[in-house]
Amino acid sequence: MLAFFPSIYKDELLYSVLARYHKRSGNLSNKHSTLDLFGKKKAYIIPDLPTDLEILLEKVNPFLNSSIDEWINYHTLYNYYTNFTSKEIKQSVRNKMLYGCGNTSLHYSTGQMAGTVKEPMYFRYCPNCFEEDIQVNGETYWRTYHQLPSVFICLKHSVLLRDLSLPIGSRRVCKIKRHNRPKAIRRRLY
Repeated sequence: MLAFFPSIYKDELLYSVLARYHKRSGNLSNKHSTLDLFGKKKAYIIPDLPTDLEILLEKVNPFLNSSIDEWINYHTLYNYYTNFTSKEIKQSVRNKMLYGCGNTSLHYSTGQMAGTVKEPMYFRYCPNCFEEDIQVNGETYWRTYHQLPSVFICLKHSVLLRDLSLPIGSRRVCKIKRHNRPKAIRRRLY
């Protein structure tokens, strides 16, 4: 049983919450965090369309006041990738997110792999959102809409998003990566 789980911020990517858990837990290995969160040492933690959400919800439910539908609809890129697909494909993708699919076939289901829209290679952030987060929350997080393909400007501040040298790797299985501050900002704050 978990001792804690971070609250989910508005528009936060679920992957970001998992990274914040990993950082706060003090776990030295991704395997320990995935064991905590998913009950197994190896989990398919995909930033844009995470899987095994039923297992995760069972583990973290005592700490959150949100539903799995809220997670999928507001903290993943599910709606972006399934907006123009059939009801059958939407349900198939949702089921794979809930119960796992054992591989990255999830992205094939959405048509993403055949698409011509170029995905961002790195996590992106708005420098103004970053500063606000530090002042208000004492930490920052990955916003869902900053990670959308073809979005280059922060909707709130109307400034260009910046790439962080942390690859997204959404088409492959990712390790939980610690959520670090950008180097230039890290130097200024410390």
